[in-house]
Amino acid sequence: MRKGTAKSSSENCRRSILYGLGAFKRHSANGKTPSMTIYNPFSVVEVPFPFIDSGERKKRPALVLSDASFQKNADAVVLAMITSAERSSWEGDIPLRDWKEAGLRKPSILRWKLFTIESAFILGIRSSLSPFDKKAVQAGFSSLFSSVIGPI
Repeated sequence: MRKGTAKSSSENCRRSILYGLGAFKRHSANGKTPSMTIYNPFSVVEVPFPFIDSGERKKRPALVLSDASFQKNADAVVLAMITSAERSSWEGDIPLRDWKEAGLRKPSILRWKLFTIESAFILGIRSSLSPFDKKAVQAGFSSLFSSVIGPI
């Protein structure tokens, strides 16, 4: 092994997790990396959960918050959690009235648990929020972050 090429066990573990989640870009037959998918804000997408290496993986819905410019520059997407929240509630939860239209399987809420993942982690797109739910999310965001962003 050449000097400087050894990987730590934690780096090997991280790479293994990312390969398992499909986070590394695949190359097409011509050897070029395919173009990355850009998701529209307010799209409902599926992401793997949990994000750590575990024996069981589930698909969970999340709401796209970042715009195309951020996604192109960061190769990442800012998301918010969507959950049925059958056992808990948080201040600021936003019930999604048109949950079926959004491609959700049962009544759901948007919860302000925000996270950023590489776009390659996104497994697919379900749909997007209705105009009514989009306005509710915008109002909730404005209310929750008004002390940070100021008046809009």
